[in-house]
Amino acid sequence: MIFMKNLANALVTPHMHIRLNNRFLTFETRVPIRRLLGVEDPVPSFEEKLEKRKTCYTCPPKKQRKTAYMCHCCRKIVCLEDMP
Repeated sequence: MIFMKNLANALVTPHMHIRLNNRFLTFETRVPIRRLLGVEDPVPSFEEKLEKRKTCYTCPPKKQRKTAYMCHCCRKIVCLEDMP
């Protein structure tokens, strides 16, 4: 049984490294691959600044609050006004 797990891991690991380098891979897919490979995440900042301001994802649409920040975890546009 251990041999089969090691063989499967050896066969899948090169493909996972290739997938991790794919820039079109979603963030939700990269996280488990990094965890399985034991690769550390690049040190993200708390928020990433966008070039163009967009509507906040967390605020009610009625407010139409514009922001230039994106959450590094979920990659959604968030304003800093309601952050803890």
